Amino acid sequence: MRVLTDTDVARDRTAEIAVAAARRALVDAYAGRLSAPPRARVELGGHGFVFTAGGYADGPVGFRAYGLWPGESDQAVLVWDGHGALTGVVAGGELGARRTGALGGVAADVLARADARRVAIVGSGRQAWSQLWAIAAVRPIAAVAIHSPIVEAGWIEAGAHVSTVGPKAASAHEAPPELADAATIVATDSPDQARASDEAFFTGRPLEHLGRLVAEPPRRAADAVTLYCSTGLAGSEVVLADALLRRD
Repeated sequence: MRVLTDTDVARDRTAEIAVAAARRALVDAYAGRLSAPPRARVELGGHGFVFTAGGYADGPVGFRAYGLWPGESDQAVLVWDGHGALTGVVAGGELGARRTGALGGVAADVLARADARRVAIVGSGRQAWSQLWAIAAVRPIAAVAIHSPIVEAGWIEAGAHVSTVGPKAASAHEAPPELADAATIVATDSPDQARASDEAFFTGRPLEHLGRLVAEPPRRAADAVTLYCSTGLAGSEVVLADALLRRD
């Protein structure tokens, strides 16, 4: 059994590996090959845990767990093979952030214009970096602008692609509903997770499964606006962890 830490993930695991694993997970989840149920939450008095589980009938299969303490807490992803043997553990916060970034990288590859070269990052935390890290694996980036206020619909030019990773509830959302209304495509990595949330989604637009768009790339007009809403595809962290654990 192998154990990987944040140092291992940051040092040796490339964006190309992460994006390839995310692409596989998305297509397999859409096709029904990857089991990916909505996340589960367990309350334990003043503490608690969130679990996301998923995998394949013949392996790999596993789960990710993270605590509900104030601030960040370490995460753990455990992976078993199809015969019940625990093959490895990935501990820390790097895998979760890079998994989310990789899903955003796939969305940018599928939904952004083929000639897109400029990236604007709204926010400057860990997810800002991991999104850019993954996007750079699917597009040659010529310029990056970073700022911290939320997005206004009027800022988005024709032809732009927008990926959102923050709140998406009706009462708290980083992207305005007007942006979703104007978008040609509104996609998410897990429509089931979006529907399973305690509160209604910030838009009533039908959500396209990003896995379907990977398997069946849409025709995109040059002036179309596309929107990706990250909800967290359960099982994708297991697919990525398995790919990292198998790497020499």
